[in-house]
Amino acid sequence: MNAEDYEAWVETAREQTRQRMAEAQTRYGLGTFKRYQIDLPTATIRFYDENDAERICADIQVAGSWAPEAESWLWGWDNESVPASASAQLAAVRDRGVREDIERLRASFAPCDEAEAWSMASLAANVLDAQCVYRAPGAKNKLFLLLMAIHTPQ
Repeated sequence: MNAEDYEAWVETAREQTRQRMAEAQTRYGLGTFKRYQIDLPTATIRFYDENDAERICADIQVAGSWAPEAESWLWGWDNESVPASASAQLAAVRDRGVREDIERLRASFAPCDEAEAWSMASLAANVLDAQCVYRAPGAKNKLFLLLMAIHTPQ
């Protein structure tokens, strides 16, 4: 893939991510809940309201993590602390990088600013047709999650 085609794909993927995040906020209230709980072994995330009632849950894949201080991106499939259950689908992203000769999809890298991290997560969401992207805050790293099936608890 040439540089011009890559940039066009990034912009398309980022716009798709923006739209899907807005839809998830409108439809499910994503971004308004008091807390969340990630369970990497089961590849799920649950969101709770101010009364600690579970409001929505979703299957997830860990797109990657961004370390602001180190200015680096680590793909979920390249992170030993992420179980295969939460990153197996990312093989399709890496495979697309190999097939299209896109270095940033084949290997983790530095330097990476927040905009580039959003681009990587958006490309992964595009390849995997994720319902939306959720950035989970952390003390040192920001975890970018692909929400694959948002639903209300039963």
